[in-house]
Amino acid sequence: MELSLGTRCSRRIARGQIDRIEWPAYTCRVVRPLISKGRSGAPPQDEAGAGSAVAQACDALFTFVRSAPAGTGLPPERELAARLGVSRTTLRIAVDRLALLGYLRVRHGSGSVVARPTAADLATPFATAVLDVPRAVEDVSALRLLVEPELAASAARSARSGTATRWDAALDASDQEFHQQVARASGNEVAAQVVGVLVGLAHTVPGATGSGDRRLARVTAQHHLALISAIEDGDEELARESMALHLRWEARRLTATRE
Repeated sequence: MELSLGTRCSRRIARGQIDRIEWPAYTCRVVRPLISKGRSGAPPQDEAGAGSAVAQACDALFTFVRSAPAGTGLPPERELAARLGVSRTTLRIAVDRLALLGYLRVRHGSGSVVARPTAADLATPFATAVLDVPRAVEDVSALRLLVEPELAASAARSARSGTATRWDAALDASDQEFHQQVARASGNEVAAQVVGVLVGLAHTVPGATGSGDRRLARVTAQHHLALISAIEDGDEELARESMALHLRWEARRLTATRE
């Protein structure tokens, strides 16, 4: 049942009596009541605190965010908190969590807007997860060598079969965007996202070192151009070898200060 959102409605949501709420043009489902109840009808001791309310506020907010187009503004904080039946403090925590995941862009003074996670957003929690891995940089580089040369070969195979890819913008893009474009040219969009995360990890895990040196930028551009040429020529083996060469050079560059 779909209901408009007034004060009475938000209170019923908080009590778990209804499970659907509406924003203008978007309807979203509250995944579970904001306050869980035990068999006796009272909130269990371990779920009655703020942590449970935050988790469930995140569920409800995430459902709305996923159903709304990127760029959609959230309702004002006071109004949104009332709609969800939670405190403004709880709502702020939920907003911060979704912003960390890349699903919201918080603009202080002008409100928050719906977004979609970029590869950089997705790489951040992974980088935190591998903080204690002794050879994280080397392991990420090794994983890229297992994945990306084959994607480059697949992109060359696609080009040979007549699938055209425009590379003009890729040459001026960041290294991360370039590698995602190569993966995307293979015809595998999921691979493009995974590669974006791997490139982000390679530059953010402890021990990695970046550089703005112009010579290094020039070498990177030369590698990218050679790879594009191999892909456009439909030469799978050369594309595979060009990507592997580039990745080995990149791995050495990222760990240069520890050698």
